[in-house]
Amino acid sequence: MKVTKQAFAAVEGWLRTMGKTLEEKLQDLSPERCRRVDEQAVALIAEELSLRDLRKALNMTQEQLAESLQIKQEGVSRLEQRTDLLW
Repeated sequence: MKVTKQAFAAVEGWLRTMGKTLEEKLQDLSPERCRRVDEQAVALIAEELSLRDLRKALNMTQEQLAESLQIKQEGVSRLEQRTDLLW
């Protein structure tokens, strides 16, 4: 199963038709359920997406990711181009 930005948007749109946004629905979950959802999301994302896909899904630029990782933008670019990091 590939998790994409479009899939998240589709789920969010569906939930809005039910009167709640995805964020509101997630806030209603128990802490234990949130933890399990987070773990599953991380596993699915790690399994299916490249670093570039993850960055774009988070609406981040290479510069923003570089700042978060405390590296230069060029380092993010190099990491995204490394084929040995792809699944």
